[in-house]
Amino acid sequence: MNAFRPAGLFLFRRVPAPLYELKASNFVPCADLYHSLNAHLVATVRTMDGLTKHQSHSQCIAVLKTSEDPKLRQSTFTALNEYYSQNAYLYASIFNMLTGFRLKGFEFAEMDFMAPAYWQNAVSSEAVDALMTAVRANRHMLRKSVISRALFTGKSVMEVWDLNAPAPLRREIHIPYEEALEKIKEVGKVLDECIPETFDLFVEKGWVEVRQLPGKQNGAFFQGILSLNEPRIFSTYLGSFASMSQQAIMYGHAWHFWLQRGLPAQERKIPRALMEVAGHFFALLLFEEIQAKAASAEEKLEALWQELTFISNYVINMGVRFDFERSFFEERKKGVVSVTKISNLLSEAWQAWYGESTAGVDPYLWINRGQFYKIDDYFYNYPYIFGTVCAYGLSEIRHRMPEVFPKIYSEFLQNSGRMSVDDLFKKFFKVDITQPEFWESGLKAMERKIAVFETEARKYSEKSVPENS
Repeated sequence: MNAFRPAGLFLFRRVPAPLYELKASNFVPCADLYHSLNAHLVATVRTMDGLTKHQSHSQCIAVLKTSEDPKLRQSTFTALNEYYSQNAYLYASIFNMLTGFRLKGFEFAEMDFMAPAYWQNAVSSEAVDALMTAVRANRHMLRKSVISRALFTGKSVMEVWDLNAPAPLRREIHIPYEEALEKIKEVGKVLDECIPETFDLFVEKGWVEVRQLPGKQNGAFFQGILSLNEPRIFSTYLGSFASMSQQAIMYGHAWHFWLQRGLPAQERKIPRALMEVAGHFFALLLFEEIQAKAASAEEKLEALWQELTFISNYVINMGVRFDFERSFFEERKKGVVSVTKISNLLSEAWQAWYGESTAGVDPYLWINRGQFYKIDDYFYNYPYIFGTVCAYGLSEIRHRMPEVFPKIYSEFLQNSGRMSVDDLFKKFFKVDITQPEFWESGLKAMERKIAVFETEARKYSEKSVPENS
């Protein structure tokens, strides 16, 4: 079987030498400039208790993801946007430079700007079009993942700074990392009985970094080191449900990489779209496990809340980013794009995806998300939508044929560097991802899960009302 070799690897074979020099002198430093700008931020914020705090950029991002203090989330969001507003022209200059350089390369190579993004993910444009068509047709349903959470808090719409907030049920939730890892290992056993000892090996070898350290960037990142046959998970674990699901995604990536360890290096290039499938499928298994074995109504509702946050983040929010980035590329072809125009493009994309589910927009999403400033990747958005909808679609297949699914799925992941994503789905699951059926099955599964949350939230709210009220 021949390894799949994306044509995008040869993007610059006809590009004049000066463009290579410009890449080293102008393109590559852009990412450093972006991170340097972020590093200069010191946000003054207030807590619900009236205390004043000073936070770094990474601390601000962590607050918006995990803090149970609504005042702290709001003041953090405000402080971030004040800084972004003051420096928007600098961020816009970096964004324009990165995209302008890419467009010049595509012009010399005589190709559409989307082509390398598809090749990089080893997926056809027809498959991505089918995915996005199905998702766009279901935006009204998907918005319920936002609206139903807002209604549970007594609001008709969700404040933007609350989009990633934890479920407002219990105070001071902290899940020790050891406990989170045990849950992740347990869910992994439905795919492979050896997963618990494999994940223990990753930890024993020091391949997993989760500590909270001063100045350390928040979030989670995975890297597979081909020369050493070793996976690496770099993250900051914060003890929340969100952090635990994020770890499940990272271990899904690591297991995917581990499955390929016996293959030749040229057959181990995992397309990002499939990397996200492996990660998000693992997170979905975790959600199912916690909900099935929840010891209380609160625990089940918290897991459902996090799953709806997962859906809105990786489908709705990524839809905003995908449409915005496409619009920005089109505008950049005409010339330098102003801050005002960038903001308008973002607002249009936000409205198209979130509709009336949020109170306003996240005006500086185009600054806040570092994926827009990566130099080794671009359109780092639709692979997440692909991975999420695929995870739900594959979950439907798993429940239909639980006995044979683990073997088929592991072989599917193991061979992910050997052929295109389209061909992998045809070979192992008899699915044509250029057609709507598979995507619609995943979206219907999401719709059912949103309905479960609405039912559980209603039951919980009714029990919380005193009988004599």
